[in-house]
Amino acid sequence: MKFEQLLNHLDSGVCVDQLQTESVVDLAVLLMSIDGEVCEKELSVLNQWIEKLCWNSEIESGLYISNMITHCKDVIAKGDAEHFIHHRMKHIVDAPIKELALRLTTQLAQADGIVTESESNALKVIEAEL
Repeated sequence: MKFEQLLNHLDSGVCVDQLQTESVVDLAVLLMSIDGEVCEKELSVLNQWIEKLCWNSEIESGLYISNMITHCKDVIAKGDAEHFIHHRMKHIVDAPIKELALRLTTQLAQADGIVTESESNALKVIEAEL
């Protein structure tokens, strides 16, 4: 049954859209985490965006974000942020979604009123992928 659902989702483009959506959220969470702390204002901005995005997953968006925060902290600690960005940007194939990723990550970097050097560097990598 699940395989049949997967095929139906592939046929309707749901999997591609969800992969792009998840990749945008992944980049957003990385930007929220890259300065060493995730503040409530950043989470609020991300949650507002997720309401606008078409989240179509069995994993609730809040749980997904929570898990991704943990993952991004590990990525940052290992110094793999740039590789993470390149990998996620490969999953974003639609130009409007790429631009959305840049707008969202820029807004998140500015959400706490301070754009750190690490946030600025990450934004430059994302922008270069456009």
